[in-house]
Amino acid sequence: MPTISNTVINLDSSAPAGYQRDVKITLVYDSETQALPVASTSPESSPIGTLRLRMNTQGTWSTDLIDNSIIEPAGSAYKVVEGSGPDARTYFIEVADDDAEVKDILVAEPDFTP
Repeated sequence: MPTISNTVINLDSSAPAGYQRDVKITLVYDSETQALPVASTSPESSPIGTLRLRMNTQGTWSTDLIDNSIIEPAGSAYKVVEGSGPDARTYFIEVADDDAEVKDILVAEPDFTP
């Protein structure tokens, strides 16, 4: 599985000191097409549910995620929420078969209701 990572930075490109926040990653998919998503070649690794992790004190996090191309139904994406409340940052990403940073795999918000 590819490793996905991100580092939260200030507007001046510096790392925020002590910026340790929760990160929530959820697979979003068209539930009208299929009741539950399935990873066709990785049955031991389920994309179902929500993954929660914590940034380190430098605002960096990483985790392994299942490649979207092997998830049914097609067209799924991961919703990444860094932090909470008014300071939360939300992204949608599509994971390929290679390690990547969030900024390189951003996609538009899916047009279906997850």
